[in-house]
Amino acid sequence: MCVYVCVCVCVTQGYTEPDPRDDLNGTDVARKVAILARECGMHIELSDIPVESLVPEPLRACKTAAEYMAGLPKFDEEMGRRLKEAKDAGEVLRFVGVVDVQVRACVWMCVCVLVHDC
Repeated sequence: MCVYVCVCVCVTQGYTEPDPRDDLNGTDVARKVAILARECGMHIELSDIPVESLVPEPLRACKTAAEYMAGLPKFDEEMGRRLKEAKDAGEVLRFVGVVDVQVRACVWMCVCVLVHDC
């Protein structure tokens, strides 16, 4: 299944935020990281957290979710390749948020071993 179709299905079934960029750009995870970092005593703002986004660079300036969705098919090959590489290795892509109170907080896309298929 292509990435565009997968995102459409997820939006339709309510698995994403109304604007899927909020899930795919890592902001949702970054918000949670900021909350955890603050609870750990860090003085941090959302803008202080580096985030690796799955939203292709040219689509980050889209003004609406509809505009983003219209441009997404152009990036199916690029995004699909990354997903396929992980799948072929028995792995999956996941956003990982890290809070290290002595250093920093960050969010990046991580390749993880697929423990179970759910």
